[in-house]
Amino acid sequence: MKKYFLHRSGENHGPYEESQMRELISSQEIGAEELICEEGGTEWVAASTLLTPVSVGTVPPQQMPARPQAAVSATVLAQPAKKRMHGCLQALLLGVGVLVVLSIIGFYFWSKDNALREHGIAQIETISESEDEKLTYLALAEYYHLNAANSGTRVTKRSTSRPSKEGYWVALKEAMIKDLRDIPASPAFDQVAGNTYLNKDFEEDCQYLLKLNSNGSYIKTKHYDKGLKSASETEKGTWKATSGGFVWGPSGGTQETQKILRMGRNGFILRIDSESAKYWKLRRSR
Repeated sequence: MKKYFLHRSGENHGPYEESQMRELISSQEIGAEELICEEGGTEWVAASTLLTPVSVGTVPPQQMPARPQAAVSATVLAQPAKKRMHGCLQALLLGVGVLVVLSIIGFYFWSKDNALREHGIAQIETISESEDEKLTYLALAEYYHLNAANSGTRVTKRSTSRPSKEGYWVALKEAMIKDLRDIPASPAFDQVAGNTYLNKDFEEDCQYLLKLNSNGSYIKTKHYDKGLKSASETEKGTWKATSGGFVWGPSGGTQETQKILRMGRNGFILRIDSESAKYWKLRRSR
């Protein structure tokens, strides 16, 4: 079988078996325009001629490498390593580019969502109701949508169609009115006892489950997983609902009394301070 020398970076390498040379050319470890010379021959030709036999011209005299000698290095290293490095660099740049694009898209949607949130809060502030009623609306709005950075006419899921601020406000009002119908403004023990309630803490990015047992005890669990499959913290204590407020606290700990803004079977809203309230929504068992 024929053997060939390869001229690269001013040096001759080889000889290589013809089959090996063809494999190196096919895998692009040897460039198509690099020069090769048959063992015992005197003319240098492009490596591609081994794969595509065509009329082959010799290399001009001023570019002619020296005639290959019998004893030379058979190692070909320089070009393949550069090609592999080039491919890795391309992949890295592509990954960085994708991350940049996704970040820009995410920031755009976050900005749109935040603008809707601010508009919703501003509209709630204009409602001609008492401060407690405004806190009730704010607690509902935060639970549904505003801090959760959702948007669209659906208040619980992100929508691909971005509504106007007015359209968003209409959808938010409809959702709040619907829930308020299910939460009468009359606290009663038997309305909430025996149920499990869900509260979303957007600042901590977690969820709390609160089981209010009929015997006056409660179990509160903290979940960072969205599926509520594993609890990171568990608190047990006692509770009671009276006309004076919602009294609860951990066993052996300090009992807190919080004003009940709304309470019913489907949820209740507690006033935390002068500017905030929490909405505990009923989580029905499946």
